[in-house]
This record gives sequence, structure tokens and C-alpha cells, in this order.
Amino acid sequence: MTAAVALSILCTAITFHLTYRIINDEGATNAAVVGYLLPVVSVLLGTVVLGEDLGMRVVLGMAVVLWGVGMTRRPAAANVGKPTRGEAVSGELAAGEPGHAGGAAVSGVPAGAAPATVATIPPEEAR
Repeated sequence: MTAAVALSILCTAITFHLTYRIINDEGATNAAVVGYLLPVVSVLLGTVVLGEDLGMRVVLGMAVVLWGVGMTRRPAAANVGKPTRGEAVSGELAAGEPGHAGGAAVSGVPAGAAPATVATIPPEEAR
């Protein structure tokens, strides 16, 4: 019983670590794609290791899943030229630049909102 609990906790910890690492390195879309590949790998392992039958419908389903995964891996024509994950949009500060708060509000400006432009009046006109 102790071995089963230790293995389940250890395997869960490793899985969570790998999942969060994929999310951090590749983004959430690519991390979700891993979940789509699990049935394909499971069916292939069942066929190779356990000798299960592999019907035409299953092969067709695996092809559709792999086609869908392939579609997520290539850039869309509409996104060409747009900033990718981690790039700063014009007027925004990139992570690591002075003044970047990592998504937190800076000087009362909510994250994602552009601060209002402050007009300065020369002292001679202020009188």
C-alpha cells in the first residue's frame, strides 16, 4: 500500500512538473496538444505491446487527430507579422525592462491598459 501511494504521488508530481514546464516553455496551446496525442500513443502501445486489433476506423481517427495537431503547429496566415509570445507590442514594455511589472498594475493603471498621456503646460502659460 505504501509503495502504491508513493508511486502515485511521485508520478503525479513528475507529471505536473512536466506539464507546467511545457506551458512555460511552449505556451498553453502546445501543452493542450499533448493531451490530444495521449489516445494515439495509447492505441499504438496497445497494438504493439498487448497485441490488440487495429481497425480502419481507429487508424482513420488517429490520422484525424494527428492532422489536427499538425494544424496547431504551423503558423496561421492571419498571424504573420504579429508579435509572438514574449515579444512586446509597440508601446508596451517587455519583461525585464525597467518599469515592467509582470502584469501587475503600475501607478494605478490596470494591466493591459495604456496610461493616459499627461499634457505639460509651460510655467509661463500656467499663470
